[in-house]
Amino acid sequence: FASDSTKSAADSTRECKQLLKTMILGVKTVVWSVSNSRMQPHPLAGVQAMKGMSEEECLLVARLVKNGLPCFVIYGTGPDASPQEEKEVLDYFAGVFTVLDLRNFKQVFELQMPTLYERVRANSGMLTILQHFLANSNVSRPFAEILLSLLVGKLPELSAAPEAEAATLLRLFKLVFGSITLFPENEPVLRPHLATIVTSALRYASASPSPAHYYSLLRALFKSIGGGKFESLYKEFLPLLPSLLPGLIHAHARARTRALREVLLELCLTL
Repeated sequence: FASDSTKSAADSTRECKQLLKTMILGVKTVVWSVSNSRMQPHPLAGVQAMKGMSEEECLLVARLVKNGLPCFVIYGTGPDASPQEEKEVLDYFAGVFTVLDLRNFKQVFELQMPTLYERVRANSGMLTILQHFLANSNVSRPFAEILLSLLVGKLPELSAAPEAEAATLLRLFKLVFGSITLFPENEPVLRPHLATIVTSALRYASASPSPAHYYSLLRALFKSIGGGKFESLYKEFLPLLPSLLPGLIHAHARARTRALREVLLELCLTL
């Protein structure tokens, strides 16, 4: 009986996985259809029909993000857990939202970015969704704007958070920086945050007993804007140099580990 019960549970899990995948593909068609229809205003309103979703429909899609994400736990647990299958279905799920009108896409993820971040923090496999958006030319810029605004607000957590959480936060920063390299039109996303990231990273690093993540963040930032491709970012960066280089040299003199000294030396040479 025990073996029959185990077999039945495994069969049920496989059926749920297949059902979820089928539902996602169907929902994508529905979202595309609604998003590409035109809302007809009242004849006396005197305005043109507007493409995209209504406010109520946007809230419904936002609920789809919030309530859909927990469903994917089934792909990462149990004896049949498959990271490849999880990645595939998360790509499908992310694809549901890339068919949204950009205005609606921003509305949905301005609401649900904190929820998405918490899911990524709990399960790094969820990074697939963020990678999908940042690599999609249609939605990369608005998504990078929303994500970077959230990440900058969490800079103090880089030293206080547990190691795994801090590593995830650093990886998210790197993904946003990478999207700017991939799509140069994303450059304006970073510009208003550049000075804040640099000065805050130095300030928090100087007061932290474990500053390595802050210097790794600066290294990733410098690499992403290097090569002379981003003129406006250089203009934002130049006023920071007089205080930045002495600060890094001072930190290098105080560094206690060889690995940290090497990172700081690389930063100084990059400047």
